[in-house]
Amino acid sequence: TLFYGIILSSFSASLMISSPIFGFLVDKPSPPYPSMKVLIMIGLVISASGHFLYFIAWDTWVVLIARILGGTG
Repeated sequence: TLFYGIILSSFSASLMISSPIFGFLVDKPSPPYPSMKVLIMIGLVISASGHFLYFIAWDTWVVLIARILGGTG
């Protein structure tokens, strides 16, 4: 159905939105912006939480949220 297509495309859509933001922050100098190590750790935590939420998903809406988190990280 349509909702499953949205679930499948949500990973790519969130990756398309978050990648330029993380890339912009990585290219900036460290003092006013977070360092590259901090951004990598934030991305790993977001991705891991999305994958864990995908593992324990109890509803299709939780799967959608998990896919969005996984794509963002």
